Amino acid sequence: MTERIEAVGVAGLRVPLVQPIVYRDWVVRDRSYALVAVRSTGGAVGIAYGLTRDGPVEDLVRRFVAPSYVDQPLDDPARLFGVARG
Repeated sequence: MTERIEAVGVAGLRVPLVQPIVYRDWVVRDRSYALVAVRSTGGAVGIAYGLTRDGPVEDLVRRFVAPSYVDQPLDDPARLFGVARG
């Protein structure tokens, strides 16, 4: 039997910068990241992260990406990407 995706989780992380980045009137004091973990029915876990640029990445993963991936077989990652993208 092919392993399947059992769960997809997401969490946000805001990290203060030691030195703010200043672009004229715009001051960046921290960086926001989304952390995503995917667990298979066999117990394997994959973790990824990316800058959110203050976008609603956590909500988008919960609403659209996670439901597309949960209970899907792991044998064709390209197909899974296409399903989530659609």
